Amino acid sequence: LLVYPLVQGREQGWPGWMYAMLVAAVAVFAYFARYEVRRQRAGRDPLVVPTLFRRRAFTGGLVAGLAFFTALTGFSLVFSLYLQLGLGYSPLEAGLAGVPQALGMVAAFVIAGAGLARRFGRTLIHAGLVVVLAGVGGMLLTLRLAGPEVTPWRLVPALLVVGFGMGLVMSPFFDIVLSGVEPAETGSASGTLTAVQQLGGALGVAVLGTVFFA
Repeated sequence: LLVYPLVQGREQGWPGWMYAMLVAAVAVFAYFARYEVRRQRAGRDPLVVPTLFRRRAFTGGLVAGLAFFTALTGFSLVFSLYLQLGLGYSPLEAGLAGVPQALGMVAAFVIAGAGLARRFGRTLIHAGLVVVLAGVGGMLLTLRLAGPEVTPWRLVPALLVVGFGMGLVMSPFFDIVLSGVEPAETGSASGTLTAVQQLGGALGVAVLGTVFFA
């Protein structure tokens, strides 16, 4: 009810029934939350443990994760559309042009996994965000200077930096968010975090995609 209108709304012209789906999503979510609370009070196993949302670290992590994955997915979508619709790249060429970003992420995961994530934790996330912003700034500068004659090779440095920053953010993120929950809540917490990650992707497609086409 929530994700489908967000992804298909612009393409369908936002008919009235899509707004009705969004309203229904709020109602169904409220019913689901009430159902889970009743289930826990009755001593049964809820799908999402309500007490998770009393933990500030977990709730804050959900909000931060929603924002980050919205930006990550939206960035990837807009960059791909720009290459194909703006510069005339084929899907294969656009995919290959994005390889430096993936390589940057892999490099960051390897470096963070060598001990940086465990040692610096949240500081590494903050540093990663700064690196991402620097990479996006580098992309904007490259596109402004090169214009429509830009080549994939000119974008390589900025894309490497963007990918590296994203890897620095993601490598410690899940461990930090899940570290504050009880062992019995881990399954529910990780499932909720995955759902928020997917919702962030849908929001990125909807919000940044709509802005791009407008």
